[in-house]
Amino acid sequence: MEILPVISILIEVAVVLVGLAIALKRKKVYGWFIALSYALYTVYDINYFAFLNLEKTVAEVILLVGAAATLVAVWMVYKKK
Repeated sequence: MEILPVISILIEVAVVLVGLAIALKRKKVYGWFIALSYALYTVYDINYFAFLNLEKTVAEVILLVGAAATLVAVWMVYKKK
């Protein structure tokens, strides 16, 4: 396996952990959405790089839900006063 996909996946896992810290320690709901989106991106990337063989439609739904969760998170941050 190449090193760049592994580094990318490790960074995504780190973002999940930071999102969870935002949600749990700072009590910010958008942290849950950040964690969810990057957890889904991690699954998507593992599927792509490690050949988990998820059906194409399932992988696309994972990516779509991840993008939607990111949109909700950034919208919540934008609306924050």
